[in-house]
Amino acid sequence: MKTLHLAVLSLSLLVAQSGLAAPSADLQKIMTPQASATNAEANAYLFVSTTMNDGQLINLARQARNHGFTVVLNGFGSNDAETQKRILNVNSACCDKSGPEWIVYPQAFRAFKVTAVPAFVIAKGLSGSPDTFSKVTGAMTIPEALGIFANKSALPFVRAIANKKYHNAIPNSKN
Repeated sequence: MKTLHLAVLSLSLLVAQSGLAAPSADLQKIMTPQASATNAEANAYLFVSTTMNDGQLINLARQARNHGFTVVLNGFGSNDAETQKRILNVNSACCDKSGPEWIVYPQAFRAFKVTAVPAFVIAKGLSGSPDTFSKVTGAMTIPEALGIFANKSALPFVRAIANKKYHNAIPNSKN
């Protein structure tokens, strides 16, 4: 996705020109969606906000890890370092060292028209075309969202992925 790579490149150039320290490897990882998030394979996303309380984020992060969802933030909140530290703390509290993948990707919020969190999306690619994704929004668990996807999505690939993710979840443990 050219737009994504340009955005990351622009951020890197801005940091270099400003004289600020380059982003840490952990921060760079958060800033750059993994290849699976930018291709046409089906992926599951959990949209959250830094304004959510730690208890909510820890529970949802644990569920995201267990069910194979990528956690998506719209931005870094008040500042990069605080957000990075909070993500590390949430992952540590929920899952020790094997937390879910996190990305900061405002384009995904726009593509899937996410205006409230938590929101749950199963999608092929990031075009936002109605025939490529299903979205559920509201205060619920990931298993509840998967149940809605499995039973109510008009898209067969979404129903299939929801069933697979629901039944193939990692056992609910802290590791």
